[in-house]
Amino acid sequence: MKILNEHREPAGEMVSINEDGTKSSSPLGENISTEYECPCGKGKIVATFENMAGYRDSWVKIECEDCSKKYSVSYNWARDEKPVLTKY
Repeated sequence: MKILNEHREPAGEMVSINEDGTKSSSPLGENISTEYECPCGKGKIVATFENMAGYRDSWVKIECEDCSKKYSVSYNWARDEKPVLTKY
């Protein structure tokens, strides 16, 4: 499955007030969205992974009217694999 685009963005930051009154911050994690080419080439498959301190979640969706009727999709973010399509 061909990767079309990957987008990474910070998931926010934690701000702390130090004893001297100054602020410091540290990142909480990141959100990663990867777009893959769908089998027919008319749309895309989007896999999103939220990786934040104490929280992880992922989901994947088919953004193609034709392929969404023909396939189901799964994604194993723990193994950093590409989405897997299964015909109905």
